[in-house]
Amino acid sequence: PRRALAAPRCAIEALAGGCAAALGLADDDALAGAEWWIQDVAWNERPKAYHADCDVAMRDGVGTRTFPAMASVFYVDGERGGGATAAFDQTTASEAGEETASGLWPETPERVFACEVRKNRLMAFEGDRWHGVLANEGGFRGQRVTVLVNWWRERPSGARNLPNRFVSPTRTARLGKCVPVEPCVVKRASYEDDRAAWEAQEMPAVAGQSVVEFDYRRG
Repeated sequence: PRRALAAPRCAIEALAGGCAAALGLADDDALAGAEWWIQDVAWNERPKAYHADCDVAMRDGVGTRTFPAMASVFYVDGERGGGATAAFDQTTASEAGEETASGLWPETPERVFACEVRKNRLMAFEGDRWHGVLANEGGFRGQRVTVLVNWWRERPSGARNLPNRFVSPTRTARLGKCVPVEPCVVKRASYEDDRAAWEAQEMPAVAGQSVVEFDYRRG
């Protein structure tokens, strides 16, 4: 619940509250709260497929889908090789009120953002965006551990309150200062230049950059 962002009961709620402040969400009166979960993925597991986070529920006999206001990935472990997160400036076609062959809108993205794993790094993007994890790189042989936090304006149907066994009343946790990292902008003539790499969930070749914006807009 939203009140836990200001008065966290465990380290992850403190993380969510600190991230909300860094992203300008802490004073958003329309915010219902934050949903969080942990992913712990081995180096030889398949990367998380592209998807958009959403809540699917039946209302008056009709299936409805809502999206978080903001989505985020906080890297806990998997330093330098655990598989970057990629976020596309696309949403589902149904959300946009459109019909496309790919089921996404726009049909091809104009921009894609990729953020490689660095411990204590936070990546955030609009909650309805198509995103996923890219293939493991660099001979990494460890665990890719992330805390995923979504901020919602309406509580999702599957969300549950923090169980009492996770409450740590005698401990305090605090998020350190957040330092923005500007992406390296890589302009391409067309999305087709990198389509094969993205569809294989691989990072297009960019030497020495860990936060990249691929710009496919013409002009």
